[in-house]
Amino acid sequence: MLNDILSVRKREFASGSHTELRGQLNRSRRVTLLSGSVVGNARSDISGVSARVYKNGTYGFSSMAEYSSEAAGKVLHAASENAAFMDLHAGAGKPALPALPRKTYHVQDGINDPAQKVYIDFAKALDAQQDSEEQMDALRALFAAETERRESLADETGAMFDNAFRFLEQAVGASQELVLFVTEITAGYDTSWFVGEFGCDAYFRNNRDLLFDEARQGILNKLAGRE
Repeated sequence: MLNDILSVRKREFASGSHTELRGQLNRSRRVTLLSGSVVGNARSDISGVSARVYKNGTYGFSSMAEYSSEAAGKVLHAASENAAFMDLHAGAGKPALPALPRKTYHVQDGINDPAQKVYIDFAKALDAQQDSEEQMDALRALFAAETERRESLADETGAMFDNAFRFLEQAVGASQELVLFVTEITAGYDTSWFVGEFGCDAYFRNNRDLLFDEARQGILNKLAGRE
């Protein structure tokens, strides 16, 4: 679990703006055996922090591949400045986003992160089994558990996407905010990968409408140029 270094930054949120401050941690654990010998042993933790600020219909964003109080302050300040800059040069004059009820969500409490030796011992024990059918059964159980976990996370993430689109469609309709949301999903590495891997009907529907509007505007611009 990440230590909470974000809550204390709430007092620095820009007045009159909608601010999101997020932290994340990605863990990778890998052990590779070849003929009983360990040929690969890798363990990594990659963390970061990001901030997004909404101001009068425009967004400012900033991120750093570092999870620290100092990094949180920097991205929060940069995102606020970016939002103010966008509002100054491309302000849409949109109202503030609807207020959301305050609630705390506890995710992955008590996550089990064993030492690398546990993975190595498990891999060696699996490799040492003589009965190939037992090996296959153990592998099937391992992969089945991982597949179930992956599907559960995909369902949970998909529901978050659906709720986000439903909220925007009901709150602001076919507006610049919805276009920006679709654009950020398309531009984001993780979000675009998820949509490509698992799909998202709301994203494809709104992205199709966006492409149609762009094509329509392009045709109108060409026709206007001929007159």
